[in-house]
Amino acid sequence: MNASSEGAGVAGEGAGGVLAHGFRPLWSEGSALDGPGLDGPGLDGPGLDGPGLAEWYAAPAPWLRANLAVTLDGAVAGPDGRSGSINNVADHVVFGVLRDWCDAVVVGAGTARAEGYRPASRPVVVVSARGEVPPTLLGGGVERAQGSSDDVGGGTGGGRLPGDGLAVAQDGAPRDGCVECDGRGEGLVLLVTSGSAPGLAAARRTLGDDRVLVLGDESVDLSLLRAALAARGWQRLLAEGGPGLLRSLLAVRAIDELTLTVLPRLIAGEGPRLLGGDWLDVPLHLAGLLTAADGTLFGRWQPEYATYA
Repeated sequence: MNASSEGAGVAGEGAGGVLAHGFRPLWSEGSALDGPGLDGPGLDGPGLDGPGLAEWYAAPAPWLRANLAVTLDGAVAGPDGRSGSINNVADHVVFGVLRDWCDAVVVGAGTARAEGYRPASRPVVVVSARGEVPPTLLGGGVERAQGSSDDVGGGTGGGRLPGDGLAVAQDGAPRDGCVECDGRGEGLVLLVTSGSAPGLAAARRTLGDDRVLVLGDESVDLSLLRAALAARGWQRLLAEGGPGLLRSLLAVRAIDELTLTVLPRLIAGEGPRLLGGDWLDVPLHLAGLLTAADGTLFGRWQPEYATYA
């Protein structure tokens, strides 16, 4: 995402700005925002303001929500390998809402590298098979980010709002006034990897032992991820990709919900699609559907793990 600051979608626009995008629920199961259904006059109803949009995306804790934006033909990145070249302003708004909702962001190292992730106002938890932290998360300038795979499962693309420009030094210490333990984990960067990762020792030297989570001996065991982060008080988790990490989280039934932005455009080409990796069949239940005035669709889909082996 080529955004100037994290959370700009809501905080930066205000209620009037959110209303301007014409967010209207088409379907919202079991919510105070229940609409008339997919065939009803939802498009003629009042648009949601900022608090209304946040309420529509409200979810209980613990909850792991995966959020990606895709074109109508399933692309999660444009020709430059970044999602910022395919998404739009309405998606930025919703992404800000989801970042405000979460306790921590989970992202594959390949995606974090491709998208230029930086430390943010929520902890950034990087999942890396090789035990390597992308350089943009280890320091450099504090200018805001604009816009080879190391994701568990492979794949790049998916992240859309890299961060808010906070930086950490090479030893992991916050810089530029960032307060590490402010109750929301501002500026924190953690690494999730395996005991056999080639970069494990270097990551521990760089981040510190307490910021490196070893989940699994020979490979990363993502079934342990939620409990490990809950132990730090982070129960509302936002996974931002890439496709390989998304597939791996689904494979271990770690995802409670997929919040998917469907952009009204086609890309074609050979770029990454929504899921990477081997074949996987996951039935989904539609829990909510929202539309914006520009034709972008926002869905809340919940896996029905009990219906498949």
